[in-house]
Amino acid sequence: MVNVIIAPQLFDFLDRLEAPDQVQVNRFIKTFCKDPAHPGLRLERVGRARSANVWSGRASTKLRVILFKDADTWAILFADRHDAAYEWARRREIGRHTITGSLQIVESVETVREVERAVEISRKAGAVPTFGAHGDEYLVSLGVPASWLPAHPAISR
Repeated sequence: MVNVIIAPQLFDFLDRLEAPDQVQVNRFIKTFCKDPAHPGLRLERVGRARSANVWSGRASTKLRVILFKDADTWAILFADRHDAAYEWARRREIGRHTITGSLQIVESVETVREVERAVEISRKAGAVPTFGAHGDEYLVSLGVPASWLPAHPAISR
């Protein structure tokens, strides 16, 4: 048996689409829930995704739905035009948190210059890092994604 969950933020993404596009995405979801293997869905893995098991399905010739597969559970996460949907999928790390078990969707930021600058200002002022007294294991136990544990000492050390 296959379980299907719908990410709550999907509805916000649907609200941004035009009415005919919303109908297409809703049709995709209904078909997917009945039969995830339906050939008309045209599921394929997202190339260059940051996480394994990120999939795309075709809601129409111009619309894609982004999904994540975890064992026997599919999560429907996002829907938009082709290029925007793939870009959304490529910029996120998606998976189960190793400690809490919750599904996490973490946007990857390409540049960290502003963060580095803020850290440098804090250092000069002699400020103690917010979580400076805690190790990485503690932060992960709180639900912090492992990818957020920086090599920089501002947060974890």
